[in-house]
Amino acid sequence: MTDQFSLAKDRLFAFKSCEVEAYAVAFVSAGLLALRSGRAYFSSEDVNDEDQPASPQVSGAATSMLLNSHVIESYYGHYPEIGIVHGRKRSMRESRNGAKISLYQISSLAVAETFLSRHQKEFKPVQAELALV
Repeated sequence: MTDQFSLAKDRLFAFKSCEVEAYAVAFVSAGLLALRSGRAYFSSEDVNDEDQPASPQVSGAATSMLLNSHVIESYYGHYPEIGIVHGRKRSMRESRNGAKISLYQISSLAVAETFLSRHQKEFKPVQAELALV
């Protein structure tokens, strides 16, 4: 019963539309992929093109909700030699015309995996992790 209540609460308060929820799942999945490939940060550019929303307000709303629910947090790394300046970098997408975008990191692996499982998305472990089990 508590599990169903948690799921209902997450859906009711955290994500208002199916489009926002779908982007949030894609965003967290992209963050986990980046983390598991050895990169601590990720951005909206890591989300597949087919998962990108038509409206920029959708990605902004999903990102804000993920930040407020502590699934992700802002990344403040500063590596000018690779183009990261105080947690921001230039976008590589032509449609963004080199605009600076914010970088994020996964707050906790367990929180991110719980978020994905509550929103019906299984994140399969990579082969290297299976060898350690």
